[in-house]
Amino acid sequence: MDCFSKLPPELRIRIFSHFTSPSTIFRLVQASPIMLSQYRVSKTTIRRQYAVNLLAGDRHEDLLQDTLGLLYLELSNKQPDNHVMKYIIRQWNSKSLPDPFLQKDQAAIAKLCKLLCSMSMFVEDYISKATSSNPPQAYLCLPQIGDPSRGLYYKEHSFSPRHVTLDDLIPSERHHLIWAFIKYDMYYKIQSPKVALLTDDNEHSDMCEKAFKELTNGEREALSCVSDYVTAVYGALFTASTRCSTSHASSTLQDTPANPARLLYPDNLYFSPLLAFDDMKLPSKCIREYVIYLAVLGFDLLGDLVRFANKAQPEDMRSWFYTII
Repeated sequence: MDCFSKLPPELRIRIFSHFTSPSTIFRLVQASPIMLSQYRVSKTTIRRQYAVNLLAGDRHEDLLQDTLGLLYLELSNKQPDNHVMKYIIRQWNSKSLPDPFLQKDQAAIAKLCKLLCSMSMFVEDYISKATSSNPPQAYLCLPQIGDPSRGLYYKEHSFSPRHVTLDDLIPSERHHLIWAFIKYDMYYKIQSPKVALLTDDNEHSDMCEKAFKELTNGEREALSCVSDYVTAVYGALFTASTRCSTSHASSTLQDTPANPARLLYPDNLYFSPLLAFDDMKLPSKCIREYVIYLAVLGFDLLGDLVRFANKAQPEDMRSWFYTII
């Protein structure tokens, strides 16, 4: 019997309102037909509250503007008229993008929710690996992010870290992590060649300089951590492109310290993708230093590559990297 069947709809919706992880929501609706039905009926309300929960915090306005900037830049990138993108960039720079919550723009809120879902999966992967008892093993694992509504997950009995969700974090931790990942993505979006071409030289340089100066030393360090995470995921992608791919690893390897000697790892670890790149043994004309620059291309490309890698054979991934590097 479904234990949620005795609850009135108002309470079921209230239960959903306490979650900030798509992984948690997915597991709940998968386990309870009643909650799945309630989610379908009240999707608009639940999504709105989900977005509100993730945006809430001391950086609310800054986080909202950056998230809207990413959303509208993605939409404008599909338009033939570049003037739309130029307008969005200037609106973002002046922190005057319209608030969809105040305007009750349900379509924009739904798209905002989807973007936050996608970003939260990378955040959960980051924190799962950062808290692993065996980081070198954990960082070889690719996040499974095929469906944003499902959230991050790892294959059962796989070579993977223990999954930590956003709901496992306190609000301030969750808010800071979401802010850092969104800020990182937006920071490099405005530095892209396309944005530079759309704006005057002085305007673009002033905008980039302003974005940098607005960050405190601690916030710059946070963005540096996100950058290190992204480069580490590329390292895992390079590893998956070789015959020694994680998909061929032993299924008995769990997220536990090495035995019999329990290894201790320092608080600060850096996983360089360069050695994994070398293992692909691409032709010498493929410049390994380009690997570092992949990290500044943002989470759109990274997400597409991870989804492709989770379905493709190592040879397909290796061929793809050969065409772009």
